[in-house]
Amino acid sequence: MPLQSSLPLDGSDSPAAMAGRLALPVPDGHLDELRLPDGTLRAPWARFFAELGEQGDLGSLSPDALAARAAAVARQIRDNGVTYNVYADQGGGARAWQLELLPFLIAEEDWAVIERGAAQRATLANAIMADIYGPQTLLTRGLLPPGLVYGHPGYMRPLKGYQPPGGSFLQTMAIDLVHTDDGWTVIAHRTETPSGMGYALENRLIISGQFADAFREMRVRRLPPAFAQLISTLAHAPLVAGADEGASLPSSGGLHIVLLSPGPFNETYFEHTFLARYLGITLVEGKDLTVRNDMVYLKTFGGLERVDVILRRLDDVFCDPLELRSDSTIGVPGLLEAMRAGNVMVSNVPGAGFLESPAIHGFLPGIARALLDETLILPAVSSWWCGEAAAQEEAMATLSEAFVMPTYPRVPGEPRLGMERGLQPLEDWRARIAETPDRYTLQAPLPLSHTPCWEPDGRGGGRIGSRAAMLRVFAIADGNGGWQVMPGGFMRLAPPRLEAVSMQLGGTSADTWVLSSQTSGAA
Repeated sequence: MPLQSSLPLDGSDSPAAMAGRLALPVPDGHLDELRLPDGTLRAPWARFFAELGEQGDLGSLSPDALAARAAAVARQIRDNGVTYNVYADQGGGARAWQLELLPFLIAEEDWAVIERGAAQRATLANAIMADIYGPQTLLTRGLLPPGLVYGHPGYMRPLKGYQPPGGSFLQTMAIDLVHTDDGWTVIAHRTETPSGMGYALENRLIISGQFADAFREMRVRRLPPAFAQLISTLAHAPLVAGADEGASLPSSGGLHIVLLSPGPFNETYFEHTFLARYLGITLVEGKDLTVRNDMVYLKTFGGLERVDVILRRLDDVFCDPLELRSDSTIGVPGLLEAMRAGNVMVSNVPGAGFLESPAIHGFLPGIARALLDETLILPAVSSWWCGEAAAQEEAMATLSEAFVMPTYPRVPGEPRLGMERGLQPLEDWRARIAETPDRYTLQAPLPLSHTPCWEPDGRGGGRIGSRAAMLRVFAIADGNGGWQVMPGGFMRLAPPRLEAVSMQLGGTSADTWVLSSQTSGAA
């Protein structure tokens, strides 16, 4: 039953007790991000609510006060025009961004593990790309099945042998994590066009304003340095060719950087516009660019301007209709040839999509030992690629139910699989898997942690409920072989009473606070 705004307050109440009375229990079997098993608040949350109730001002913790803050968040989202586009098969159209009032809190010691693990996985992903598009020793040594690479539409055959400027195939990588009683577990990699950094920053700008005192006193680590690293990495791309005499340089001198977007109908188009504006680069679509003499140019009223670096938000297969999908109307004809000539850096390099397959999880521990001579810091969810008969039979014998994941990207019109469908009885899938085993990957059940969220009751009050949560963290290349991990990330929450985390299905987001014992800078 929702607690009413008339909840009595007296001098004996502590902020922790007040918050505890407002909070509902999480479902059995899921880690509670708010409370310890004995019911007391975890240290970060006890500190957060203590900051809100400082100097005995417990009225700031009352349901009506928290409801007012949540309403202010919704107003700011509306005023800022923050939207998320829903594809046609989910109802179509743009909807207002859904942002939770309460942030997601990560203790300093937890973040240290995440940070090292994310940087390691980004290093590994880049090494795999260099090998697969180079000598392919992973395939010849049997560390990665050729069918999983060549059969994946994310493998770009036209780029075999390609050497990117500076040797780095990836400048950004996103890693999806879930929190359980055993720690943080990797559930997915995003290497093609990692999204969410812009939304994470927009979330921070809004929520830090609502809890300015707590944000300052808890020494939350700042996000802007990660964006500064990204633009620095792009701006110092070691290109090999100079500008063509028939084109002009951008007024700023230096390298001309653009953000290539599919256009306004893309689900994250708001983020594209937000990032371009925040980074100070030009937002373009494929029709705005042209390739002449293996160089990329931006069409302007004043003539052609040379483009040196493309921050890509366009899926791999649509990038170049001459060499990839011939029906693409949103790509840039000749882009791949310009890349091979060394005249433009595209970030990330097309062809990293096969690393997003859930089937790759089971092979990464061995690859990490082979390429890095290291053990993975962050474990991944247990996965079995059915393209290997032994793995398929092991999963069938070990599990009675599992998440049935698509090995390759979903084709429009196909039924949705994975966490959105929930756990599946494997016996019901045996015949379908046997027909095309390589198309399916089985993942063991993994209960997502539940993080607190404010649930207004529509009458000016509310309660603290909880939702299943998944954290996306971002690694940014420093241009010298290292990686900087953005201290915070894009936290997504499942819709009420569901365990599938999906913005398309009505999920929400939360600001992510990484707490620090050090004094934060002003940035």
